[in-house]
Amino acid sequence: MEHIFLTDTIYPKQAITHERTTVRAILINHKEEFAFLRVVGEDDFGIRNHLETLGGGVDDGEDFEKALKRECMEEAGLKVRVIRKLIVITDEYHLLQRRTHSHFYLCELEESGFALNLQDYETMLLKDVKWLTYHQAIVQLESEHVCNIGQLIHRRDVIALKQAYHQVIKKVEGL
Repeated sequence: MEHIFLTDTIYPKQAITHERTTVRAILINHKEEFAFLRVVGEDDFGIRNHLETLGGGVDDGEDFEKALKRECMEEAGLKVRVIRKLIVITDEYHLLQRRTHSHFYLCELEESGFALNLQDYETMLLKDVKWLTYHQAIVQLESEHVCNIGQLIHRRDVIALKQAYHQVIKKVEGL
């Protein structure tokens, strides 16, 4: 399993004081579109207007795949099937003094339309789910118009999306 390490290049360097483990979905639907949360608003990171893969923290004692299914349901009302683990990306967020270990999985959409279960800060920032083709997603994730934390998130998510596409999807399509 490939493990990539990324350093925060946006915020002033601070000592890392804690670590977090998350799970994230490279989620594809029957139209071969990928799901991203559209994040818009302002918080401690500044102005936010970017895309982000679905996912979040793993609770103590929680199985990674179960955590991923829970996060997709809570954030987007989507029931997913986990296909396979893709990559682990460890990145730093100096503003939070945190190192995050993100475990990315390729998932497919099973059902949609379930009620969301968002925390207060998520209600303020998460606007909707945006479905994009691979090429549309790459263009948006590599856009230079994203600022602040969005640059770090896009950098992380584009690596995982490309990993899914080149390792799994192109092989299935016979490309």
